[in-house]
Amino acid sequence: MPVNGIAHNPRNPRDHYDDIEELAESIHEYGLLQPLGVVRYEIFLGRYPEFESEIGSAHWVVIQGNRRLTAARRADLAEVPVVIQERLGREDVFDESTLIENVHRTDLPPLREAALLRELLDKYGSQRKLAGKIKKSQGYISQRLSLLDLVPEMQDALARGEITVVQARNLAGIPLERQRRAVEAGPPYEDPDASIPEPVVTPVASESQMPDVEAPSVEPVGDYAVITHSVNGSSHGTDVPDEAAAVSDGPAVVSTRPPQPKRKLPAPSELAARLAQEYTTEERNELVRLLQA
Repeated sequence: MPVNGIAHNPRNPRDHYDDIEELAESIHEYGLLQPLGVVRYEIFLGRYPEFESEIGSAHWVVIQGNRRLTAARRADLAEVPVVIQERLGREDVFDESTLIENVHRTDLPPLREAALLRELLDKYGSQRKLAGKIKKSQGYISQRLSLLDLVPEMQDALARGEITVVQARNLAGIPLERQRRAVEAGPPYEDPDASIPEPVVTPVASESQMPDVEAPSVEPVGDYAVITHSVNGSSHGTDVPDEAAAVSDGPAVVSTRPPQPKRKLPAPSELAARLAQEYTTEERNELVRLLQA
């Protein structure tokens, strides 16, 4: 189909395309490999008559592939492959197709993505159903939607790149009054009421609670002496390497094993798999940066 006969979708929510030059070079060299999804202009204007001036004289409107259409024009392509999406004439799928396509774009700003997810959530009614439709985890959807709970000034800070998505998500969880105080304090926009957690103090057992530990005994084994312990009358064998020490002329030295902490987190491979599902690439990079700090 001739490129000049296709109009961009004026409802496309993205303001710019960061990688358009790179995509144009690829299209110039290899051609447009993925067809554009288009609908007749009568169908589009029947749904959105207010955009007649933006459509102009074009007979088709691109619904899936605005970014590719822009790159194809940059690459000076005269024609592009298309798929005519007549089903999009149905009102119940028209907006849905456009929104879902844009949710999966890598260059979509977080707040714009959150707004799109909100529109889709209103349609599907639950985060679980929406997650199944767009193939993203429910946790990811919940985290993105939380950005809409930021005060406008904090949303502006996120849009300017003054705070990360991770910071913004944490700030979205505090009351609006505290968010405004964080805005008044300025960068780095931290929660003014955030408190440092008190260290956990483990109570020391009283003397009556202490186990009855007998003094170590030294038993000769060949040219050496092996130390054994007895707690509450029970003796340990001499073949335990962590509790035995070989001595010669000097006094015996008792070696003790420090208590091993109990791991509460899953194995690294399982943790990585869970983070890959719940965190965006930006959030995972932020986590790596914090771990290496």
